[in-house]
Amino acid sequence: MFSGSRSGPPGGTDAAAPPPGGMGRAPGGSTAELSEERQTLLGYVASEAGDRTVALAVEGGATSAAPYIIGSDLTVVAMGGFGGTDDPPTVEQLTAWRESGELGFVLLGGGMGGAPPSGAHVPSGAQTPMGGAEQARGEREEWVKQTCTRVDPKAWGGAQDGSRQLYSCR
Repeated sequence: MFSGSRSGPPGGTDAAAPPPGGMGRAPGGSTAELSEERQTLLGYVASEAGDRTVALAVEGGATSAAPYIIGSDLTVVAMGGFGGTDDPPTVEQLTAWRESGELGFVLLGGGMGGAPPSGAHVPSGAQTPMGGAEQARGEREEWVKQTCTRVDPKAWGGAQDGSRQLYSCR
C-alpha cells in the first residue's frame, strides 16, 4: 500500500514492518480499522514526510495510533504509549526530532486512552487517571500548536469539524 523503509524512532532499534492492510488487533483486543479518512491521511503523510525518521506522531496512546501503525510501513509514534501509561516523547524530545529533521507530522485530537484531552473539564478535586500525564499531554499539544503548522483538513481528507488536527513539523 505505501512504500518506504520501516525503522524505529530515533535512538531506538529497527523493528519489523507490520503487515499491510486495513485490519488488526489494537491493544486491549479492540479492532483497529483503517478507515477511508485514515487511509487518506496516511497517503498524505507518506507523500509529504519524505525520509523523516518519525513520519507521524499521534497523541492519545497506542489505541489511537494502532490503525496508523498497523495499516502502513511508516514509523508512527504513539504519544501516550500503551494505554497512555508508557513514557511518551517529551517536548524536549519532539524539539530535538524537529531540529534534526526527523519529525514529519503530529496528529492531535480524536484520541483514546491516556489522560483526558487538554482543556477537558475535570471536576474540582477529581483525580485524573494519569496524574501528571495530563499536564505533559497539554504541554505537548501546546508545543505542537506553537511550533508546527496546522494542515488544512481539505489537503489530507480530514473532517471539517476540527476533531482531528494534523500539524506539519517539517
